[in-house]
Amino acid sequence: MKSHVKVTPSVALRILEFQNYRCALTGRELTPETAVLDHINPISRGGEHSARNIWVLHKDVNMAKGKLLLDEFYELCRLVLEHKDMAVVLKQQADAGWISSMETLALLEVSK
Repeated sequence: MKSHVKVTPSVALRILEFQNYRCALTGRELTPETAVLDHINPISRGGEHSARNIWVLHKDVNMAKGKLLLDEFYELCRLVLEHKDMAVVLKQQADAGWISSMETLALLEVSK
């Protein structure tokens, strides 16, 4: 039988202190307004609700990670970085009125 440490406020604070008040994935400084608990392996994907499956993330990072497993999240981040140059060019062209938003969407679909 696995032993589970309950996720209490004092356990959450110890995790936050262990992380030096930094987001576990980005290193961004955390404040009470930006810090959120996250299940490393989401409950919906078979993760458990215990201290061993909890870390503290910046709320924006947590929103981006959603219910993804870590490998899936890292792959998503890799793909975003891999295609950022094209996205920047398309946004600049759209902002300048060179291409319409529908053309931008069509070009983005082609680049996948």
